[in-house]
Amino acid sequence: MNPISGFTSPGDLVFDVGANRGEWTAMMRRRGCHVVSIEPDPVLVDDLRDRADTGDLQGVIVFEGAASDN
Repeated sequence: MNPISGFTSPGDLVFDVGANRGEWTAMMRRRGCHVVSIEPDPVLVDDLRDRADTGDLQGVIVFEGAASDN
């Protein structure tokens, strides 16, 4: 069972802040959500972008940067 199924619905716009390798991003895509992944590490961003272009994260918007309350 998808652990986010109680918090999201197909078609929701969700943000994965600190996406890392994209495990949560992939779960949200499988759920049918529109996902924006935010990740500051350029190496991980390259992997996320590759997966967004041709892999299991197709359609995910990948943003290279950090999020803060400042």
